[in-house]
Amino acid sequence: MDKFSASDMNFLHTLASRTIEAVVRSNSELSWKLLRPLAGIIPANMEKLCGAFVTLRINKDLRGCIGYILPVKPAYQAVMENAVNASRHDPRFLPIRMHELTALEVEVSILTPPETIASYQDIRLGQDGIILESNKHTAVFLADVPMEQGWDLEETLDHLARKANLPAKGWRQNSQFKVFQSQKISAPIQL
Repeated sequence: MDKFSASDMNFLHTLASRTIEAVVRSNSELSWKLLRPLAGIIPANMEKLCGAFVTLRINKDLRGCIGYILPVKPAYQAVMENAVNASRHDPRFLPIRMHELTALEVEVSILTPPETIASYQDIRLGQDGIILESNKHTAVFLADVPMEQGWDLEETLDHLARKANLPAKGWRQNSQFKVFQSQKISAPIQL
């Protein structure tokens, strides 16, 4: 995947911010038909299919994080849809409320397509996002998760296995790993 420019990433951050504000202020599910005009004129490279995540934090605490690993939607659409999902549908959290908007930090991550690696030892901790697949169980961590938690590689894989509903050391048997990289922008919400 070609890297997006700084202005492209700023565009995506603004788009995520506007989308979050619209769904929180409306306190309803806005259809794609209603959300699409928020994007305005879409730069041509925003039509590229790519994986994307939107992560929300308040005072550095996670408040929502949802995305697409695989390149299934154009960049602008993936960001808008996951801005809605992270702010309203992350099952770990209540939907973002109006009074939280001004404290919200919005991070947009654009992902490279995942690549299978030969061994877990090929994972570059802090640089690679990790996908664990084992006996129909799957889990994902973005590259910064282990660094934020202070985990080494084996601790990371133990936590990833638990996230996939496997025993902590379940990643050691019958598991495949894929890695991906991300380009991200993180800044306060633009209201």
